[in-house]
Amino acid sequence: MLAGADALFDTLVGFDDSKGRLVATEEAMVTMARAADPWNLLWRKEDFARRSRWKEMVAHPLFLDRLHSEGVGALPAAPECGYQHRVFIGEDWKYLHPVHRGDVFQVFRRRPEIVDVTPEGGPRTFGLTETNKDYVNQDERVAAQVRVYVQRTFLTEIPEPRPMPEYAYTMEELRYLAAIIGEERVRGAAVRYWEDVDVGDRTLPTVLGPTSMVDNLTSYMVTPDLLMEVTPRDWLLMALDKGISEEFIPDATTGLFHLRGGPVGRHWSDHSAQAEGEPRAFLFAKLSRLLMCRCVTNWMGDDGWLASYRWRHLTRTPVGDALIARGQITGKRAQGDAHLVDLTLWIENLRGMVSEVAQATVALRSKMQQAGRIL
Repeated sequence: MLAGADALFDTLVGFDDSKGRLVATEEAMVTMARAADPWNLLWRKEDFARRSRWKEMVAHPLFLDRLHSEGVGALPAAPECGYQHRVFIGEDWKYLHPVHRGDVFQVFRRRPEIVDVTPEGGPRTFGLTETNKDYVNQDERVAAQVRVYVQRTFLTEIPEPRPMPEYAYTMEELRYLAAIIGEERVRGAAVRYWEDVDVGDRTLPTVLGPTSMVDNLTSYMVTPDLLMEVTPRDWLLMALDKGISEEFIPDATTGLFHLRGGPVGRHWSDHSAQAEGEPRAFLFAKLSRLLMCRCVTNWMGDDGWLASYRWRHLTRTPVGDALIARGQITGKRAQGDAHLVDLTLWIENLRGMVSEVAQATVALRSKMQQAGRIL
């Protein structure tokens, strides 16, 4: 398997010609803004953005995630190696230049990396940096860099799903969520100065939920070609060509079959999720990244610059749960001309479980600097 992975990795180095030239159109920027942060006009209203330090509409910080480029996918292992259980671990982003309307990008991919992280006495497990890429604009400047981490464990059989009913809410919980939602504020044009920030300060929380399948649909607004190069029709025909394959999920009670729905069926169907050992269909991880990022952009204001964003996925969130993102200032420093603030962010549900964490670094304007010199 490792020899096959090495051969595969060699083919993934260089500019991603399959994507061609990727254009930051106004339509794409506005669609991303509506999905990621519909309350901040900076990302989608030209007249509002013109009054900001950017002087024109700029893309949401996570916009380049919209220019999706495939990672490794399944490792090239023989069936006797076992079932490949994939867990999305997280992403590291660095942001170097803002994305403006009309910018054109190519994706440059470095070689993926694989590390054997098998625990003592446990199943064979590999940590995989499946994506390590630069977004290069028309001026040959790298606007952003990203590394994507996954874990693949080879299991002798698919684990039995743990029973988990859909979360049902008390009226007190609904009022609690509504109170947090009502307190959310977009700082906007009010400048937050570096000198006014103290370690230990907290951001206002942000909320996603109670969630439904409509929230999962947001992932397709953000990344429209997410695993959709193959349509459900194609999955069905390919599965039939191979006979009764993993694309068909048998029901031992009725003798009938449920359609898995391709690799992302786990997000839409309880049957598909349970066939992979999960209790229920779960949310796309992308939604938690957007939610924690909103904590940061709400807090920093339109003059702030998100310099880096490092996100880690701890556990999957079933559709139906509510998520609350919170943030705290953990450090501040001057680094050359930049005045930086570090934040730790996390997401918790109403059961008290923390499901995702992140670290962000933001550049703020200093009272000692001229306006606009924070990049």
